[in-house]
Amino acid sequence: MAGKPLAFASVFLNQTTMGARTTESGNFEIANIPPGRYEVIASYLGMSR
Repeated sequence: MAGKPLAFASVFLNQTTMGARTTESGNFEIANIPPGRYEVIASYLGMSR
């Protein structure tokens, strides 16, 4: 699945409460981020059969 969008993943700025969820196409937006440097974390839990 390399190179495919990750739908409905959680994306957040480490050590903040700011985050979002990706859309079905893998896009996300986190608004009103104060200036600074941030580590972006993406998390996804899935199930394989």
